[in-house]
Amino acid sequence: MQKIDRLIYLIAIFSLLFWFLFSILKIVAPTGTVTTDWGPLRLIPSFYGVYFETQPVSIYGIATIRNTAFFTEGPMYAFVLSVGLTSRIFLLDKTIKSSLLLMVTMITTMTSTAIIVIILTLFFSYLKTSRSQSINALKQLMLPFFSVILLSVFVFILEQKTQGGESFGVRMDDVHSAIKSWAQHPIIGNGIGNFQSLISNMNSVRIQFKTPIEIGFSSGLFQVFALGGIALTTIYVYPFFAFVVAQFKRNGINAIAFPTILLTVFTSSIVSYEWFFLVIVTMLYANSLKI
Repeated sequence: MQKIDRLIYLIAIFSLLFWFLFSILKIVAPTGTVTTDWGPLRLIPSFYGVYFETQPVSIYGIATIRNTAFFTEGPMYAFVLSVGLTSRIFLLDKTIKSSLLLMVTMITTMTSTAIIVIILTLFFSYLKTSRSQSINALKQLMLPFFSVILLSVFVFILEQKTQGGESFGVRMDDVHSAIKSWAQHPIIGNGIGNFQSLISNMNSVRIQFKTPIEIGFSSGLFQVFALGGIALTTIYVYPFFAFVVAQFKRNGINAIAFPTILLTVFTSSIVSYEWFFLVIVTMLYANSLKI
């Protein structure tokens, strides 16, 4: 994980710098364009082939650009940064202070997943015990106040997603279509890659005149649940719980924090078949074995 941590940190530094200089200050015009079929086929601006403006967004009426580095979208970049942040804090035992740059970069992806991961990371980090008994006592005293602050931020984000309408509605429709699809073949699912089984249970207004790639899906966990049934879902989810059981005695709250946050990301992002995610899940399983 040390090498992965250094690589993600390096990407975060350069993407944050490029985002600020190119997308915010606009000191340089795009040096080219590339074609992407992630969603509707379109051209996206490129800067020297290392930074791309893939997702213009509007936040409270202000037009801006998500920091997606060289990834296809903000949520995918947020996933990589989330793994980097949580592995630094809970596997490599580094401090929040040394990870501030990662958290700032996550915020520039402008995704709710990134903010939720930061909130959970701060919460679990707060729960970590200190060598000083007085600090531990102070933490216990302040825990209700700290929890209320983080919960308030979480509720605010949820309210914004709900009021935003389309994004929240799409996620709810994805969950609804996944459950309906799963009910048809609960044990083995509808088949990996059988996206049509999900589309057939989606809101007809949402899918009208769109191709499958334009429709998309928002939850990796529910995608696996619908297409792989209980069998494949068990294979995916078991390592998370096995890791906690095997590592808790030695690593305490760290053993709970990393898989819990990763499972949250899995639920809110479509990373089911991404090799990086599969490597992390395999690592969780490997570290749950008693050799």
